[in-house]
Formats: sequence, C-alpha cells, structure tokens
Amino acid sequence: MSSANEEPAKKRPKHDYKDTITVLVGHERTPYMVHKTVFCTQSPFFQTATNGNYWLEAKEKTVSVPEATEDTFEAYIHWAYTSAIDLSTAPKATASHKHADWDIITRLWILADMLMDEQLCNGLTDLMLTKFDEDYYCMHPATLCTIWEQTSAESQLRKVCIDIMSCTSWENIEADATKLPQEFLIEFMRRYFENEEHMVGRQGLHRYKKCRYHVHRDSTKCGS
Repeated sequence: MSSANEEPAKKRPKHDYKDTITVLVGHERTPYMVHKTVFCTQSPFFQTATNGNYWLEAKEKTVSVPEATEDTFEAYIHWAYTSAIDLSTAPKATASHKHADWDIITRLWILADMLMDEQLCNGLTDLMLTKFDEDYYCMHPATLCTIWEQTSAESQLRKVCIDIMSCTSWENIEADATKLPQEFLIEFMRRYFENEEHMVGRQGLHRYKKCRYHVHRDSTKCGS
C-alpha cells in the first residue's frame, strides 16, 4: 500500500494485443509478428506505415524494414516491449565482446533513427557515453565505417562518435587511419585540434551535457 507522500505510479499505455502486424526484416524478408499498438506507440514510422495508405500489403498487415538485420531488430523488439536496452543479440562469435557491444549499439541507434524512435536513440547515446566512461574503449574501424555509410552529415550519432574518438589518444587513430572513412578523419582532425588541452577520457567528454548529443525532433532541448 502506498503512502500519501508517494507519487502515483505512471500508468502503462493500454495495448490491443489482438491486433498484430508482420514486419519483414532485411533483404531475406524474415517475418516477425508483433503487436501493432506496441510498435505504433513507440515508433512514428510504424504509425505512418500502418496508416492504410502506406501499407505494403494492407490486407496482410505487412511492413517491410529491409535496412535492418535480424539481431538488431530483435534488440528493437525487446526495447519496444520492455523499454530496456538488450545487447545480448550482439554476434560475439565474430568479434571481441567490447567491439560487439559497440557494434550492436550503433546499429540499433541507426535503426531507431530510421524508425523515428527518439527515446531509444537518446538512451543508446547515453549508454555509449557511459561505456566510454567505464572502459575507455575505442570503436572498431568497421563500426565507424557502418556509421558513416548509413547516416547523414548532420547525424547526432556522428557527433557523439567524433567527440568520443577525439578524447582518445592520437595513436589509436593513427594505427587504423587507412581503414577509416575519409569524412570521419577530416572531422576527427578538426575536433582533435580544437581540443587545445587534448583532454582524454572522462574529463574530455564531461565538458558537455548529454543533451548536446540527443535527438530533438521538435527542437525542444531535454536539458540532460
């Protein structure tokens, strides 16, 4: 029984668990059946895609997401139903544990941005900042290549990656320079030499509020 001074628990949105849609994921069009209201509540993309005029197959209630991979979409499903970020879908068999975590975080961010899920984008950004704070581990060149191939020049994901990498040592970048995107290297050099004191690690990133890297589609700053 709650006391008079306690804040009332937030009401969970009511979902219609009888109304489902099929999401076709990746170029293999792997089908995932999910609850329409859960995904529409979380994602403006699904709100639009299930709005009759935009259905791929209206009678079959099908939405195609060819840009996603199965492991990334499964991580999104977990988020949509639980509001928790799960990194367990990372393919750890083909990469080191830390590299795999960075990879799934950035690929999930790219998917969340495409689905217009601002809350997830910002949660993943905060997770990236926390991970760097804790283990001071650089992103793999392949991860950075994926980001620069699949995002625009104005992407907030690019901004946070540039600032994270500019707070590492110069030797970390120099060793992988030939494997990195040219656009990344140009922006990295600019940011690195703007940092006159060359502050690295925690003190480098702690100059900024998290809001600097957040997505604000309605132009309202979160202030975090």
